[in-house]
Amino acid sequence: MKARIFRTQLRGTRTRTRKRVNRFKAIVLFKEAATPVFGPNVNYIPIRPFEHEHPRMVEPYFEKYLRRVDPSVDPMEQLVSQSEAFVNWASSVDSAQTLVLHDPYTWTLREVLKHISDCERVFAFRALWIARGGNDSLPSFDEHVFLANSSANEASWLDLIEEFSSVRSASLTLFKNLPEPLWHRRGMAAGFELDVRMLHGMIIGHLDHHQSIMQKRLVT
Repeated sequence: MKARIFRTQLRGTRTRTRKRVNRFKAIVLFKEAATPVFGPNVNYIPIRPFEHEHPRMVEPYFEKYLRRVDPSVDPMEQLVSQSEAFVNWASSVDSAQTLVLHDPYTWTLREVLKHISDCERVFAFRALWIARGGNDSLPSFDEHVFLANSSANEASWLDLIEEFSSVRSASLTLFKNLPEPLWHRRGMAAGFELDVRMLHGMIIGHLDHHQSIMQKRLVT
């Protein structure tokens, strides 16, 4: 009897999960259709052009993520396709595994996903600040302090996926409505010069970096 009840509950959970994931996809696809996608004329080529445009724009932390971006793919298309692929993968992960600490890592997968969403918010705000003409240098942020105040492990895995999807939808709205000249605007953040293109690339590269590690953790 208990086994039948459990199976019924499990089927109900899976159905709700599929419905919520489909809703995440619908949000992303709606954003994609709502405004035109920039084509190759954005001239989005991360990292290498910056080496001769301005030496101060080359910083190892930025470069590590920017080198994970494919410069031949439309920048907005990358945001959409990456988000869909990540949500599909994350929704297939056993929720119980997201609270496990896999040695030598010190964050659970829930904490990593919260960190991904937080960082995307920071990178997107920096892009907004620079694009809108903000002149003051933006501060750095301590990812460990952010995480310590996030209560990530108290949130459900599904809620964290939904949060990420909402953050990515907001990023899509921001970047899709930026006129092309604003993608080249420069500003200062964390003591380094960077431009809007780099921040867009950081969002993509940062997620790709952490997703690859999370996937490795679950197969070892």
